Amino acid sequence: MRIHQPAASRRRLVACAWVMGLVLSAVSATGAQSLSVSGSPAALKITTASAGSPPNAAVNSATTYTVTVRNKNQPQKITAQLDAAMPTGTTLTIDLSPVTKSTSVGPVDLATTPQDLVVDVVNTSSRTAGITYTFNASSGAGVVPSSFRTVTFTLLAFP
Repeated sequence: MRIHQPAASRRRLVACAWVMGLVLSAVSATGAQSLSVSGSPAALKITTASAGSPPNAAVNSATTYTVTVRNKNQPQKITAQLDAAMPTGTTLTIDLSPVTKSTSVGPVDLATTPQDLVVDVVNTSSRTAGITYTFNASSGAGVVPSSFRTVTFTLLAFP
């Protein structure tokens, strides 16, 4: 479990994501503002494909996140990014359901740059919502060796 707090306005949640399996570590930031994840979903493995079609995506919706902000007049957003690019021909997509009064941007392909996931978070009491991970591979990806990626979630000022 790793915690990184570069500034008072930021809280980071670090999770280990395997391309072929996904493991999350729950971390809670100190103070009245926090972002945490419920636990580790099962491995994401693509095992089937129909002839002439790309492989079937592996999907996991077993985890949730919980978020609290300090002041409803200072909206926050949740971003996520990978520590390294995905293997050629593969994507790891994440979709966070919105908590009360916030807005989810919908499914987002994770990259090595921060991607907005949920914006306008204003709840000053703890709220929980679902996380869906989808691992996709194109037919041209071939056999992808098992590997992992670190997904870093950040809670910071919005807009």
